[in-house]
Amino acid sequence: GILLNSDLSNKLSKQLSRGSNMNADSDADSHASRDSQETEEDVCFPMIPDHVRVKGIDFGEIEEFIQEQREENIVFKQREEYLKRNMVYDSGSSKSFSSTALKYTPKLKKPSIMSTTAADTGRKPGSEGVTFAGNENMSIPPDRFSFFHSESDETIHAPDFPSLVDPGQSVKDLFIKDEGTWWLDCVCPTDAEMKMLAKAFGIHPLTAEDIRMQETREKVELFKSYYFVCFHTFETDNESEDFLEPINVYIVVFRDGVLTFHFSPISHPANVRRRVRQLRDYVNVSSDWLCYALIDDITDGFAPVIQSLEYEADAIEDSVFVARELDFGAMLRRIGESRRKVMTLMRLLSGKADVIKMFAKRCQDEAAASTADIALYLGDIQDHVLTMFQNLLSYEKIFSRSHSNYLAQLQVESFNANNTVTEMLSKVTVLGTILVPLNLITGLFGMNVHVPGQDVGTYGWFFGIVGVLIIFILVSLFAANRYLSSQSKLSNDLDGVTEGRSIRSFGFRKKNNSGASDSRSRKGGRSILSFTSKVNNRYD
Repeated sequence: GILLNSDLSNKLSKQLSRGSNMNADSDADSHASRDSQETEEDVCFPMIPDHVRVKGIDFGEIEEFIQEQREENIVFKQREEYLKRNMVYDSGSSKSFSSTALKYTPKLKKPSIMSTTAADTGRKPGSEGVTFAGNENMSIPPDRFSFFHSESDETIHAPDFPSLVDPGQSVKDLFIKDEGTWWLDCVCPTDAEMKMLAKAFGIHPLTAEDIRMQETREKVELFKSYYFVCFHTFETDNESEDFLEPINVYIVVFRDGVLTFHFSPISHPANVRRRVRQLRDYVNVSSDWLCYALIDDITDGFAPVIQSLEYEADAIEDSVFVARELDFGAMLRRIGESRRKVMTLMRLLSGKADVIKMFAKRCQDEAAASTADIALYLGDIQDHVLTMFQNLLSYEKIFSRSHSNYLAQLQVESFNANNTVTEMLSKVTVLGTILVPLNLITGLFGMNVHVPGQDVGTYGWFFGIVGVLIIFILVSLFAANRYLSSQSKLSNDLDGVTEGRSIRSFGFRKKNNSGASDSRSRKGGRSILSFTSKVNNRYD
């Protein structure tokens, strides 16, 4: 029995040891499979490292965007070439393109169809053919991006962002150089470009939204790594339909560079770049200085228009009282147009003083000497803005006074015209009054009845009647003239009395025949000073 129990215990121990070995092997296999799975995951799905920002710029994001845009451009070019090869200008062609294909069709000018002779084409005389010159007239896209570096003499212009760098060139080499400040100017950025710039430069979503939605309120906002300036300029082409229409300029100022956005072509960036090239040997061209220079150039753009309004105000003020009757409508339109320009410029200048004040305060808070100098420059700009605003207020008063004077002159002219018409009608009335009795007399002699002098063979009665009529006319004219003269003299006397006589000239006291005043009237006319000033005292 003891041997049997020992055999059973040995078997059980062997089985347990075998099970433990199997468990150990399974654990080892599971660990090995887990390690191999992690290795496969690392191989198949590598961890994407985060982009490293260099001086606050994510160049990896920019490189990825440029690569995607270039791939899309290649696809677009292939599609354009395909459409060019299969495009038929004949209107009777049965080929039709889908809306997607037409979306990417290049904008061509109207092809000029030129008929050619057989000698020019090398064809037989019986063959007819035409040639198209549409490929030479393909429209060139405008430059929407401009990159400038303060240490460079050249400015890079490109129709899209990938064209700023050559193939094989790094964006980092474009932005980061030895020293200096970079400046990227963007005209009408798309949503994709705006998202890329916001991610690459760390622009806050509120700033990106203001730029995309074209915020119209002028302001300065401070953020962690930059400050945002919204400033207004206007269309300076006086021949354009959008003359004096506001244009929003958005400036994002970093420590090492500046981003500017606007949705209409303006000349201020080119003026600032020209100024930088002239002054960079004497001035520290920082990002704050670039922002100041752009604001200064926008403010100086108001001066020519305000000066032209000054000349216009002087001309209108001088010509208000010498305008002829035919110039009434033109003068009113001229005054109204000038007042509209003044009010538009006042609306554009109204918020600039506060923006410049906040910008100057931000520059004064910093300890750098260059920003302190910029604060002084900004104070000069603020004074310039206030001076221009005061000038516009004075011009508005001049135009308002000229408008009132001109309307008063129109009323005077209308009153004079009415008086002239009334005078003419009065003369016609007098003439009619004179002629009505004469018509009565001639009418009586024209009746089919027996009248005096009818049987007389001489013209005595006829000339007698005519003489009586003439005498009646002369007497009536003399009486009418005498009456009108007396009325005009009376009106002139009344005008002289109201203008030249004082109220003291009117006599209110009655005088006797000798010219002396009555004692009662003298007593009534005595002053209070003539009474005795001594008062009887009861104690005297």
